Order: sequence, then structure tokens, then C-alpha cells
Amino acid sequence: MIITNALTVYLIKPEFTETNQIIRDDINGLKSFEFENIGILYYVNSNVYPPTWQKSFFLNNPCLEGKLHNSSSKATMIVKIAIDENEERTFALVFGRGGSLINDTTIEERFGLKTALNLIGERNIRNISKVVIGGSQKNTIEQMPRQSTIDEFEIDIDTDLVVRVTGKVTEGNFVEGNVTGSDSLLIKHDTNVSNVKSFLRDIYDCYLSKEYLKSFEWIDQVKIVKDKNLILLLDQQVVMALNQKNDDFWMALPEIIEWDTIKGFRISGVRDTIFDDIYIDKVLDSLREALVSINSLKNKQIYPIDINDQELAPWTAYKCLYGELSYSGHSYCINNGKWYEIDNDYSSKIEKQYSESIVSDIEFIDCRQGQKEEEYNLEFTKSNRDNFICLDRKLITLGKSKNPIEVCDVLSKNNQLIHVKKYSGSSVLSHLFNQGFVSATLLKKGDNDYLKKSNDEILKLTGVEDFKLVPNKQYEIVYGIISKENESLPNIPFFSKISFCNIRDKLKLYGFKCSIKSIRKQS
Repeated sequence: MIITNALTVYLIKPEFTETNQIIRDDINGLKSFEFENIGILYYVNSNVYPPTWQKSFFLNNPCLEGKLHNSSSKATMIVKIAIDENEERTFALVFGRGGSLINDTTIEERFGLKTALNLIGERNIRNISKVVIGGSQKNTIEQMPRQSTIDEFEIDIDTDLVVRVTGKVTEGNFVEGNVTGSDSLLIKHDTNVSNVKSFLRDIYDCYLSKEYLKSFEWIDQVKIVKDKNLILLLDQQVVMALNQKNDDFWMALPEIIEWDTIKGFRISGVRDTIFDDIYIDKVLDSLREALVSINSLKNKQIYPIDINDQELAPWTAYKCLYGELSYSGHSYCINNGKWYEIDNDYSSKIEKQYSESIVSDIEFIDCRQGQKEEEYNLEFTKSNRDNFICLDRKLITLGKSKNPIEVCDVLSKNNQLIHVKKYSGSSVLSHLFNQGFVSATLLKKGDNDYLKKSNDEILKLTGVEDFKLVPNKQYEIVYGIISKENESLPNIPFFSKISFCNIRDKLKLYGFKCSIKSIRKQS
């Protein structure tokens, strides 16, 4: 009987040739065993321990003693294969929770994704994980009940970065069944320690193939930056931005987690506090010295804490860093500890689309120094009471979910729904653009509950029918961005331009006019 093994395979970047670079040096109890002419297995002895809830909930009831146990195994095998006379490549095969033994900065990004796409082909996809680059950084998993083409998944090739894919291998390949690819390759095969080298050579040849570009050419319009000198320069720009409290960078989970199994997060150097999320200000505050090098974030560990109070495999603070910047005429974003460069043709297309945006003809007043958005909106409406009313913070709830909806910040008698936000990073601006889209969609649909509650609030504020929302009117959705820019068309981050153009085009399809304008912030 053929026995298959479930394998998790990583390719190591070529500059890391020594195992002491690949395997973390801060692992307690780390041991190794060498398989001659094959590779070295690194592992930690598994410890059996009672779950914490046995004590906290069942109060160490003696009837449970010795009957409930937790345990976890950690092992990683490092294998080197010869590519030609002058080149070797290193692989890491992970077993159990062995991924926590690897220094994640040594991993070749998207190795598994490209390999899997070459094996799967365009019609055999079952599952896709994607993240909205820039903007909200929303992570989404889509799964089909059968093998499907990429077109059957809801992917926006302008904003979605595919980070993981699962599908069935096409016939005639050296492997069969389903494979999953991200940074790692998850595959089932009858490989074992005796023949693993030949198997890895086949995997590497598949990784080098450009077959995937026939069906997934767009997947590389956002490319990983591999130039070490460029990465160093980009990291230096991040350090400067963080020291200037730049809102274009923030921190978030670098992967999807099961929240019901997580108690919180611990920052190395802050032993007594478990945070409910990863906050960039808390991470920066935990540094012993001022941030002068990106290495401070690469050395800072963020530990997920499970409900049994056990520390899970940590992420570096650098891997939790998100944001974007422009440098030397190109647009870059950092996501999951990796820098991505935007293809110039793609970048030019987005810049052209944004430059064609309609600039609102509303005469906004200046925003005073230190003035909050709510204060500005009130002052702006008071400057022209006959034409504007302030609906900022006037939230209404709909349906069973009771999610609050804001119609707009300012409503115009001339059928303009105005949404105002101070300039900030893509995450904040993406939220602003989506906020306008949600309220406009409800208006277009003529949602009776939405219209009644909105108009009740408007009538309560004005006492007149002039501002009443009516579904069949021609409305304009206006986005006002408060910034120090003097240009009428706001100079917003590249990924915010993508978000705006997408929302603008959707609003046009719904019959809305959409415009945008800078609101001058006084120095």
C-alpha cells in the first residue's frame, strides 16, 4: 500500500545558506538530528501539560487529574539540493508547529503560490484567500463547492492581492490531488526521507515555470521587491514616517486567525499586559530606545495568546506592519512583512483614471488648525444655513443587525451628500469612500426603513421638507478631504486612488454623480 505524507514546504531565499540563519536562535530546548547526505531535522521535545481551564474553571478537581492533556510537536527539516554545478537551493519541510522554528525573513515569498498555480491550472481552483492591498487590508477567503475558474471568484484584480490558493492538480503532473500554495506549498505525496531530494527538485522546476502567466498574468501587477538595497531604503523611509507619526502606516494581524481560540496578544518586553489587538503606538512605546532602525521592529515579537494562556508562534512587529509610500517615482506598499512594487503601466492607468475625477464645485471653508471634523462640519453648515445641514454623528440603525449608518456628514439642498474626512492613510480613506457608497446604495434601493429614519432625523433638524431624501432624484456623492494641499484634486495615497476610482465607477453605474475636492487646512 502506498503511504502518502502531508508536506508543508518552504523555499529559502538564496542569500541564506547556513542553517543557523534559517532556524531561530531563541528556541528553548532546540535539538537536531542529521540524516546523512539528506538534511538536518530540528525539533523540540513535546511536553504534555493539563489545559489551563482544568484549573481555572474546574478548580483542579481531583477526578480530572491525569485525564486531560495538551501537547504540540515542532519539527523542521532543512534540505539542500543542487540546481547546477554552481548553485544550491535550500528547502524547509515543516511538521506540526515547526513553522515557529523558522526565521520568517528567510522564506522565499509566494513560492508556494506560484508553484500551486502552475500545478492547478485555470479551471481547477477550489479556494482562494485574498487581501485588499492598501486600503482596508481586509482578508477574505472564498471557497467553491466544485472546481472553478478564477472568473467565478469575486476578485478585483485592481485591489485584491491573492495570497493563497487551493485546487486540484491537472492530469499528467508528477503529483496528484489537491495542493495549497501561499509562501509555503502544502501537498500530499508518497515522498519520504529516502527520496525527498528528487521530489524537491521537481517542485523547484515547477516553481520556475511561467505557465501560470497564461491564465493569471495580472497576479504579478503587484510584485514583490527583492532588491535588498531598495528594501533597505524603503525601510528607512518607514522609520522616518513612524517617527513623524505618519498615518500611512499601521499594524494588523498578518494572517487570518480563529478569534474564538485567541485570548489576545502580548508584545515582547511588556510581560504583564495582553492586548485585544495589535496597536502600533503600543508596539513603539515598548521599544527600549527611540526607533532609529527597522531592526527594532524585526526583533520585536508579537505573541498570539490562546484561550489556554499558551503562546503561539509569534510574528515580528515588522510582519504586522502595513502601509504605503511613494519613493523615487514608484509606488510601494508593505504587507505581511513584504514590500510590493506596483507595475508602472498599472500605476499609470490608475493615475490617469484618478486625474479624470470630477472636482466638486462646492465652496468649502478652510479648516482651522486643531479643529476636529465634527467641529468643521458644524462651522461649514452654519456658514450657509440655507443650503446645508449637518448630519455628522446622526446615526441610524437598520434591521436586526442594528449596525449604525451615517447618511452623510453634510447634506445639501442641491441633492449633494457630502462626506468629510481629514487626510490620513489608505485605511481611513477607504472607510470614507465605502461609507459614502453604503448610504448611496440604500438610497438607490429606496429602502423604506432607511428613508423614514433618515427623513425623520432631517425633519427634526430643519422643520422643513427642503432636504428630504427622495430615491428618484439625481444625487451627487461628494468627498471632501481636509489636507494642507493647495490643489483642488486631493493628493491621496496610490491605493486610496484605487479605492476611490472603484467606488466612483460603482456609483456611476447606480446613477449617481461622484466628485471629490480638497478642503484647505490652515497651517
